[in-house]
Amino acid sequence: MAHTFDFAVLRLVPDVARGESVNLGVVIFRDGEIDVRLGEVLSRARTLFPELTDNDLDSAVAILKRLGNVALSSRERHRALASVGAFALGDLGSFSVNDERPESYQSQVEMLLATFVAAPRSTILRAKGPSRLATEVRKVFRKEKVLATIGDVGAISEHKIVPEWPIPSRPSIRADLALRNSVMRVCELVDLDLVDDGPPPPALFEGVVTLDVAQREVQAEQRVFAYRAKGPAARIDEALAIARMHASEVVDWNRPDQRESFIHQWVTAAR
Repeated sequence: MAHTFDFAVLRLVPDVARGESVNLGVVIFRDGEIDVRLGEVLSRARTLFPELTDNDLDSAVAILKRLGNVALSSRERHRALASVGAFALGDLGSFSVNDERPESYQSQVEMLLATFVAAPRSTILRAKGPSRLATEVRKVFRKEKVLATIGDVGAISEHKIVPEWPIPSRPSIRADLALRNSVMRVCELVDLDLVDDGPPPPALFEGVVTLDVAQREVQAEQRVFAYRAKGPAARIDEALAIARMHASEVVDWNRPDQRESFIHQWVTAAR
């Protein structure tokens, strides 16, 4: 049975007049309780609020939970917790989980953190590097003479396929492939190495977050999640269920029909 949860981004706002803030985590409103998750952003937060300590964060979380664990609607609790000291909640949003498994809920929460919570500077500056699949796909498009150089922003207006294209308004996020010709296309190329237990690989969440940002920031109509997977069928299905919620098309690179159709579409658009 599907479940829908309301959530809000937890922000540090040390000086409202200056308009500075940093996203610390997310607050998920559950029945009669709230789930508070923090990202690894304490060093970033201290640039705005040098006096901030782990104890300050722990105290804020404790206050939020004490005030939020009541039998009121999400909207009422959100209104009551909108501002607690130097901490504030963003607008109310929602997400859905398709089943009752804890790992499905956890996957959605991890995606929210990856999407909304500021990453440490070292993470932003560290390039993720191409996957094995990305290297293989680039080789195909290079042979067809439709591949631009890595990160060539200008080539997007020349109908070339741009690898590691920086999204203009969010340059720290790079689409594995981008192409604009009549419509905006982005593609994430992911090697899914799955095991029986443990969370889905980070590459899955990096891919779907990039697709979401591309849809929001550059109105990407075609959002392709191309993958090559190994592991138990149940784990692969679980990962693809997440991908399908964010991609307009999912391509199994191991299936010749899907692979050739994808290549044909992009090469034709690039020419």
